[in-house]
Amino acid sequence: MKSLLVILRMAALAVLLCSSVCAEKIAVDPYKNGGSTASREEPGPDLRLAQKITYTSTEKRLHTVLEEITKKTGVDIKCGINADDWHVRDIPLVVCVKNLPLGKLLRAIADATHLALSTSTVKGVRRYRIWRDPARQNQLAAYFKNLEEAKNTTLNNQWDAWATLKQKGFSAMSYGDSEEEKSKSVMLQSAADVMSALPAGSKEAVMSGKLLSFDIKSSPSRLAQALKSYFQNLGIYAKDSYEADHSEIFAEDGSSYRPEPPRDLTEADMEKMRFTVGSQRSYFDSMVMVPGLFDLDSLSGLYMGLDSDSMLATDGLYPPFSGDEAFSKLHEDDPADALEPPSTDYSRTMTKLDDEHRAITGMDGKFKIPKPKEDMQQTFADLVVDIAEASGFSIVCEDFHSHAMSNIVDCFGLYDKETTLRALLVAPPEESDSAESSDAVLNEDGSAVASKAGSKTEPELDSKAGVTDAFSSDHWVSDTDWFADTSAKLVVGWHSAWWDQHKALAPEKLIAGLISKMNGDGLEIDDVASTLLLPNDQYAEWILNHRDLGGPFFFRMAVSNLDFWKIYAELSAKNKALAKSKDGLPLANLPRASVLTAFSKSAEMMGKTGDLGTLVMMHNWRASRPEMEQRMQAWRMQNIPQMSDPESANAGLTIEEQVRSLLEAFPEMKSALEPPPTDPAKILGLKMRLVRVDLSGSKAAMLVRIPLGEGKKKPHTYRLTFEGDGITVDAGSLGQIYPLYSEKRANEFIEEQKKQSEKKEPK
Repeated sequence: MKSLLVILRMAALAVLLCSSVCAEKIAVDPYKNGGSTASREEPGPDLRLAQKITYTSTEKRLHTVLEEITKKTGVDIKCGINADDWHVRDIPLVVCVKNLPLGKLLRAIADATHLALSTSTVKGVRRYRIWRDPARQNQLAAYFKNLEEAKNTTLNNQWDAWATLKQKGFSAMSYGDSEEEKSKSVMLQSAADVMSALPAGSKEAVMSGKLLSFDIKSSPSRLAQALKSYFQNLGIYAKDSYEADHSEIFAEDGSSYRPEPPRDLTEADMEKMRFTVGSQRSYFDSMVMVPGLFDLDSLSGLYMGLDSDSMLATDGLYPPFSGDEAFSKLHEDDPADALEPPSTDYSRTMTKLDDEHRAITGMDGKFKIPKPKEDMQQTFADLVVDIAEASGFSIVCEDFHSHAMSNIVDCFGLYDKETTLRALLVAPPEESDSAESSDAVLNEDGSAVASKAGSKTEPELDSKAGVTDAFSSDHWVSDTDWFADTSAKLVVGWHSAWWDQHKALAPEKLIAGLISKMNGDGLEIDDVASTLLLPNDQYAEWILNHRDLGGPFFFRMAVSNLDFWKIYAELSAKNKALAKSKDGLPLANLPRASVLTAFSKSAEMMGKTGDLGTLVMMHNWRASRPEMEQRMQAWRMQNIPQMSDPESANAGLTIEEQVRSLLEAFPEMKSALEPPPTDPAKILGLKMRLVRVDLSGSKAAMLVRIPLGEGKKKPHTYRLTFEGDGITVDAGSLGQIYPLYSEKRANEFIEEQKKQSEKKEPK
């Protein structure tokens, strides 16, 4: 009998330990012994996984968290396939657990990061690995491949919808009976007429990534007439829209004004206007001068309307719809919407915290979150830790919020108030419209259908807790899927579009290196140029959207010749040194294809550049020539009135007039607008030169708070040129002034200078 009890206890312990690792089988580690495949045997219980762990980490990457847990527990936990697998190792994570079994913690981390948890035995000792196995990797790759195909299908379908809508006639294009709706219907018909009059091969060009522009003067007669009608009807719609809604606009001081009505379009206006059609990706790619400002990979569908210059020339006139309008009017389904995202595999013990599971028990314990001692804004990671510590629950969550300057959360109103996890984390039910709304559900007699018992149209208020469910509609909750194992007092979370966030993840080594240098000796040209090699989505999320990097990079990185700068960024250290030398770097020494492609793209872009793009290129060219600063200041004072002067605020030059005036005042700027050569022989005969330009004492340097004291680096920038055989191609600067410091470091320099000045002053 005694032996039987021992056996039963051992069996119960085995079940406990296995369940604490995961609710499913743990895959065998295929990378043990340097990559040999281990036999797939059912792993036995590991007594070490029962040890209780108390651990907190904020804004750390997955590999750091696992390294610290390994050190704390003595259990070997590997991260990724190997040390170079940064796509897995660098996933950001926030962890705050108390007395949680190690097995459950590892399972929670694997769940939160959408990775596999595997085990293997090395020299008789069990070790663990959290990694992206082939099945998960293939699923992600297949999703993004299918997404691209769906986007191409969407573009094709939206183009074809214009012909289908035109065939259905004007009745299918109607919006309503008001004057504004009638003129919008006419606009839609005009757009369909233009699309049907486009030259043969236009659709194929757009599908291949081309952006097409057409004006009245250079178009065949049928297209020219359709364009003129489109522009005229756009002017009529603008007036009808203004009449429908031109209410007062109130300023902060209580004053108000009515916006000016749109002016009548003249024949001269319409001759300058250009109708543009292409994919949304190609349109935004053509107009954006700041890399990463838009995640171009996320854009899909057809753009149709005016180019940016036309909108500027007509005082902001723009069409009421774009290229997807015909598709929408036909009520077609977007294939991209039907695409299933990668599946989420998580422990069966977890329950999703959503409207369907609002009745989950164990989430109503009351607690208060103490207000931080320091009066400061909290990041997502800070909030997660505050909630975990106050509620007594352990929380493990993927963290794609804390790095972003747009996601620093102001917690005013949250602290020192009684609340519950349900109020904080369970998403509130969607608000329904009132009975007076046209979308309300009505009975046959026209009366509103009575709401179900217990339902509310407003966010629920937990009167006992004192915090509304509306708090959970904040972005850091609404962008996060939360799951709970209430028996273990454990909550696990991840980004609701985690697959996009994983794709846009940038290497920790790069980001941390940039921040470290900005807080130290400052960034230099090679540091900044290296970021140009990041994919667009990584640059958008981890450079421009980063709370420490976004400001300096956004405001000082508008450049029209990115492809030329990417050639420099890809150079070896030796070739970069040659490019910085007096003799320069022969382009013939570089890969022929990449060089010719960069020149081809630049020439194509220069051919499409309108007045706005031209103005940006001119100012970019001037930015690396401090000797022109005083002349430029004088030109500005003469031609661009101060916006603080109400009498002259609207009397400044238009974009087109600025370009013309600048070329008259600075004829040397014409070199910035000359297209590069296209002859391969001439291109490969050029030399690349990176010229350092000293900016000491310039107003630009003072504006970015560059320290000018002794012993500090003098402010400077760089100009990239390609020269040879009487040809000069000026790629301008990257816009930055070096060394590039963080605001924190710049303030430290200012304080140091103040102290030094005070010491020198006589008592």
